[in-house]
Amino acid sequence: MKWRGLTLALLIACLTFTAGSEQGWQGMKSLPRLPGARLLVGYPPGTLAVTGPENTWMVAEGTQYLSIYPSLSRDGNLVAATRVKDIYPMYAAPPMAIATYSLSEHKWTEYMTQYEHVQDFEGSIAIAPDGSKLAFAVADPRVSPRPHMHVIELTSGAERRFPINGRNSPIQASWSPDGREIVYDSYPKTNSEGAIIDFSHELFILNLKTGESRKIANGRSPAWSPSGEWICHLGPYDADRAAYGISKIMLVRPDGTGSRLLRKEKYVGSGPVWSPDSKSILVSRRRDIDKRTEDVKVLNIATRKVTRIVKGGPPVFGWAEAK
Repeated sequence: MKWRGLTLALLIACLTFTAGSEQGWQGMKSLPRLPGARLLVGYPPGTLAVTGPENTWMVAEGTQYLSIYPSLSRDGNLVAATRVKDIYPMYAAPPMAIATYSLSEHKWTEYMTQYEHVQDFEGSIAIAPDGSKLAFAVADPRVSPRPHMHVIELTSGAERRFPINGRNSPIQASWSPDGREIVYDSYPKTNSEGAIIDFSHELFILNLKTGESRKIANGRSPAWSPSGEWICHLGPYDADRAAYGISKIMLVRPDGTGSRLLRKEKYVGSGPVWSPDSKSILVSRRRDIDKRTEDVKVLNIATRKVTRIVKGGPPVFGWAEAK
């Protein structure tokens, strides 16, 4: 049973984190685009772009790929990500910075942080809907046995740290529409206690006023809807061998009620991405591991109808209205 769980762990890690950008956009028939939308796409942090109905803004071009999930502000102008700062030797840890990229100004802004080991970071960089703050969570045993959520005010650079639940990285996070809370996923155990074996991710909501976290569900890769009504996430893995590689796309309300299954999908890499009107989500499904391409689909919440918008392209990490 232990080896069976370990095999599943290696499979999921491969499907989720090995897509790269060694070939850049080469070999891809098209980038994901939607009418009236800006989409954040790529293989972060090395290769990132924002696509519009007709335009493409290159944010970063490189070959480095790590399990780092960027995000896009509600107005589609600001990208939050880690930035690879310099050229570095192969197989060395890349020097990175917590940063934002402005599409209107065509420039990066880097932020000082209390986190001293940014080159080791894995997880998500979540930007507040209004673009005023960013957040990322770190489980660094060199600093603390408990992970912390870092929240940075972009205008002043001021940073706050909140102890959160769980033990392990990478941690993905998403802001509430009003900017008062952050939903995040985390392992409640260390590897030696069984986290890798049973994939027991849990979802919590951090209240930034009280600093307290509350559990709302079991699952991973949460995304808070712009309406505030729902949190979409990937559900717990099934123990059945026949279900290996299948992800359950779930909805749950912020108070933990109303949990329901939307769809089962094979080989989902990055987490769900909400439409600006909260009526649909984007799902990126692994298509070709060797070519590092994905099929990107739109899932209508009301009808559960799925429409593929790209066959064999990069994953999508953000969706904003094109203005």
